[in-house]
Amino acid sequence: MKIDKQWIEKYFDGTASQEEADKVLRWFQIKEGREFLNQRFENDINNEVNAFWQDSSEGVKSLKKIHSRINASERVGGRSYSRRSSSVWAVAACIAFLIATVVVWEFKNGFGTSDYEGPAVSIYSTTDSEHRVITMSDGSRVRLNENSEIEIPDYFTSELRYVRIRGEAFFEISPDEARPFVVNVDETHIQVLGTAFMVRSATPFQKTMVAVREGKISFGASDVATESHKILEKNMIGFYDRDINDVTVEEIAITNYLTWMHGRVIFDRTPFPEVLRQLEHIYNIEHEVADKEINNLVLTADFSERSLDNVLETIAHSLGIRSVRNGDVVKWSANQ
Repeated sequence: MKIDKQWIEKYFDGTASQEEADKVLRWFQIKEGREFLNQRFENDINNEVNAFWQDSSEGVKSLKKIHSRINASERVGGRSYSRRSSSVWAVAACIAFLIATVVVWEFKNGFGTSDYEGPAVSIYSTTDSEHRVITMSDGSRVRLNENSEIEIPDYFTSELRYVRIRGEAFFEISPDEARPFVVNVDETHIQVLGTAFMVRSATPFQKTMVAVREGKISFGASDVATESHKILEKNMIGFYDRDINDVTVEEIAITNYLTWMHGRVIFDRTPFPEVLRQLEHIYNIEHEVADKEINNLVLTADFSERSLDNVLETIAHSLGIRSVRNGDVVKWSANQ
């Protein structure tokens, strides 16, 4: 199937005609089109992450607009069906929040110990809709999300680089084999030499989570020997469960767990239960599935609009099902 590349650019700019958009969407369903989307997405992430680190402002800036379209496929009773919603145009800011964390210096005998002798500590914080990038004394960087706080020593000692966090953050750690970088979050330790990863402390619905974008880390409970911690590499996610005082590790495409980096939520022939699982971690919500047969649905989608209500509405419309949100709980059911 041949496609005019100008139609593709017009599609992402939101200027394509209905006929051009339909042809582009059909092309996206074949192998060549899917490979093009994957490559474009990877390029977008790299460009946007670099732009974020170079941006010194603390507010959230919309870097560009793209066209958003949902397509869905479902498999029911052993037969395949293809379902496409009517054409929906949604032009939104592509870059959302590159997340953040609270980083706090841990003194040798506990935070604030009066007999501690070491570097002074600087405190940084953010308010609603505010981001902040902090470069540490070793060149490592952390980006704070809104309503976050971080305490960082003005310089690191010769033996260890050590910080404590709560909340959410994205770290880029400068390599230094002689001085591991240790992050303390909740009751866990994360140790790295040089890598890029996301940390989010526990919430009422979610466990402490670490997602590795590049490099390698160890992750485990603070009261467990480091040698027993789990090793996470690129495209691995670790969840700490305080009830069992242990970490479970999953190897999975971590795109949606880093959605704050690129402002997009993406599903590629993803089973509905996994869609719900990822939405839980992205939006910190819970789900109830009233009709078990909808677990057989499979979703392909690319959102540039991260509003939870809009995402839920579009998914439901695309799959031909219903979603009802009540606070932090979403109930899904089949259309009657």
